[in-house]
Amino acid sequence: MSYESRVLESFQKNSEAESAVFLLDLLLEQRSNILKLPISIRTSECTIQRFFLLLWPLLNLAESGDYAKAKELTVAFIDLLVEQSEFSLKIKVDSLVQLYNSVHTNSGIKSFAFEKLIDLCLRENCCDIVVERARMIVQESAAWTLTNDERKSLYQKVGRVLDNVGESGAAFKVFFAALKLYEESDAAIATTEDDARRCVILAIKAVDVINFAELVDLPAIKQLTSKHTKVFALLELFSTATAQEFKTKMNEYRDLMTNEGLTEQELVVKKSYVQICTLNSQQTNFAFTELSQLLNVSLPNLYVIVLMALIFVSRSTWKRLSRGPLMQSRTRSLMLRSISTMK
Repeated sequence: MSYESRVLESFQKNSEAESAVFLLDLLLEQRSNILKLPISIRTSECTIQRFFLLLWPLLNLAESGDYAKAKELTVAFIDLLVEQSEFSLKIKVDSLVQLYNSVHTNSGIKSFAFEKLIDLCLRENCCDIVVERARMIVQESAAWTLTNDERKSLYQKVGRVLDNVGESGAAFKVFFAALKLYEESDAAIATTEDDARRCVILAIKAVDVINFAELVDLPAIKQLTSKHTKVFALLELFSTATAQEFKTKMNEYRDLMTNEGLTEQELVVKKSYVQICTLNSQQTNFAFTELSQLLNVSLPNLYVIVLMALIFVSRSTWKRLSRGPLMQSRTRSLMLRSISTMK
């Protein structure tokens, strides 16, 4: 039976969603031809760019009938177009952005598109084109219709990429959001051990994180008491120890500090920030000599710590200080323009 006859028969017998699935399966049979599609209309009317414009609406239609099948097909097409093809990075980025924008249901297909986009950018060393969207993923995805597992996957993937590119504060926030999704009874909680450990280290490193008590209470973090005892114990010190107690216990964590690139000075200063920001709200007027004794630091060092704490609590100021330059090349500028169209 010819392709035309098979398609016509599907249209006659099936719903629109079922016919869309049928057409997508037929297209997948043409994998080798799809990978050979040209990129310029000068050589052919059917380009890879036009193929995207056909493909994503079909996936939307398929999703309206069978979400699981539509996602399975999406995974297959993205693997073909992004992982197996030799198309340019710009074309791959555009395809993922178009998929992201085409998912009007805000389902797990949308989150999958973003996961693949940020993973591609990490591999190609161009995360700066998507890092701003990655920082905001928890807020932007809050209303998406994701399953719990899809949300976990999205946040964990984005958190790891942000961590990989040195975005400690943003990575912590996304990891934290992911770990909050795990209940103590969750069978998959053991799989979060590495992310939980990293979340604690990021909380210590990140300049704008002070709420250690909330972190200690997460079931995913509590599991660290078995295999990563020192990491959990150090976390607890930030929320329970006095400044004096904290400093005297630093020798117990030398190996951990060395492995994670932490210095005693950094930890002591971070503890000072935490203590300043959690001072007794009933007393609002501390003399510098009182603070010096409370934080176990000299007056000259205290002036610096208080100044840094003021900067620390001003997020807009910190973002203004820490924001890095964007890439300037033409290709990357075009990819940035593509990213800016994400809805």
